[in-house]
Amino acid sequence: ISLTVFIILRSLFLPSGGLSLPHSSSHMGQSDQLSPSSLLGHPVDQAAIALQAHSLSSSSALDGSGMVPSTSCATPSPSQPPGSAHTTDDGTTTPIGGTNSAFHAPTPSYSKHHHADDDDDMQVYSRSEQDARGAIRLRIKQERLKTFIPGTPCRVCGDTASGIHYNVESCNGCKTFFRRVVMENRTYSCKENGHCDINKDRRCSCRHCRFKKCLRVGMDVTELNVEQRRKRKSRMIYDGAEGSEESDDPLVKLLMGKEHKFYTLLTSLATPIHTSIESALEAPRIFNDVTTFTKAAMGPTDQHNFSTWRAKILSVIAEWAKSFEVFSRLKAEDQFRLFIHSAFANLCLCEAWYTPSKYTDRIVFPDGLVGYRNVAMGAESLKDRSGLMPTVVAVINSILVPIRRMQMTRIEYLLLMAVIFFDPDCVTLSESARNIIGAKRRRLLLSLKNYLDSKFTDPIEASCRYGALLLRLTNVQKVAAYKRDTMSTIDTFRLMSPHPLTMELASKYANISFF
Repeated sequence: ISLTVFIILRSLFLPSGGLSLPHSSSHMGQSDQLSPSSLLGHPVDQAAIALQAHSLSSSSALDGSGMVPSTSCATPSPSQPPGSAHTTDDGTTTPIGGTNSAFHAPTPSYSKHHHADDDDDMQVYSRSEQDARGAIRLRIKQERLKTFIPGTPCRVCGDTASGIHYNVESCNGCKTFFRRVVMENRTYSCKENGHCDINKDRRCSCRHCRFKKCLRVGMDVTELNVEQRRKRKSRMIYDGAEGSEESDDPLVKLLMGKEHKFYTLLTSLATPIHTSIESALEAPRIFNDVTTFTKAAMGPTDQHNFSTWRAKILSVIAEWAKSFEVFSRLKAEDQFRLFIHSAFANLCLCEAWYTPSKYTDRIVFPDGLVGYRNVAMGAESLKDRSGLMPTVVAVINSILVPIRRMQMTRIEYLLLMAVIFFDPDCVTLSESARNIIGAKRRRLLLSLKNYLDSKFTDPIEASCRYGALLLRLTNVQKVAAYKRDTMSTIDTFRLMSPHPLTMELASKYANISFF
């Protein structure tokens, strides 16, 4: 029977009879062009072939081709090679499996996919296909991140979403909850048999149903692995494993060593967050002993809010300032005044600098907390999130975008940070303090100029870069002033409760720097 079917198909598909594979949807319903990959794993159905042959032969008779299949067709001799000819009963000479045949004999490169021992080719094809799908998924994810609209409700609890976390628009609370459950491998049970309603007011009432809803709306566990790799890479960067710069200037080397300790304290759970300026400046110095803080690095389940992050950055800036020998030579009251005068400007610059370099539309803190540029939220949402969103936008537009555009280097950032802090223009400083701080600033500016002269072969280009960097100071100070004013407004109207250290610095600035 199989031999008969083969003869029927061969006679039908030969071009001399005026027939080829049908293109009409009435015969096959799909294109006759099949790629080798589309045939893999599809066994031949002899019954279907016979039925197809019968259908084709009927159509041929109706078309008047005169080629009605018959079992009397001549069979090719086994000795006849592909490409030779044989003669049918009606006297027509046709090629067997020739290059002009509509039904080609499988070529070796095609037929090898059907061999049981050809697993390697099959695996290569499968891996390639998976890579393509992975690239498509990544592109879709990137497009979704671009289209996120601030103020979108969290798909888990309905609260205001802070971004797309683990592939789902979600709030910081649900993001942290999902991450904690997965990373710590927690299990929960439900007293209501898994039928609890999860919303903003009741999201903490049943952890079982909350996690189940996280999965149901599409939170992806595999995204946690990506996040961990990103954080490890971030730590490598600030450990000097990559992106490091070198300088022969002793002052620059000193600043680079301090920056490593700065970031260690910034990302440590053990770092004290001071509640007042007095405690920040009078507490024992910890900057030169960071071993304890390295062991207590923030994990994937630890997260601060905006208010806490600002206070923590200010606390670390205080520790950084106390590590300078020139700062320790100042009287206590001059230390107090200089810190109030400069801290907010350094806070703004740090928020921008420690945002990953690929972002220019958001501020990202070391634990993943994000503040977006396109935010239009009411006062109630600001209170819930303990954030100053307008000041975040100011940092993005006036500091982050310009320093990304000019591709500010790590050494340039460190020198500018020190130049901002050691500012002799604070009117309440003593005469001796102004002289000490002025000399320190001149030394920092000289180091910056020498660094640029060594980096650029063209002195004009080096001078232009020097001027462009100093112009950044104006924007930083402008944003710092706006942040202080916003803090005062929020405190006046009781829109939220800022951290005491941040509030004290904002409220005392005018008396220290202007009068």
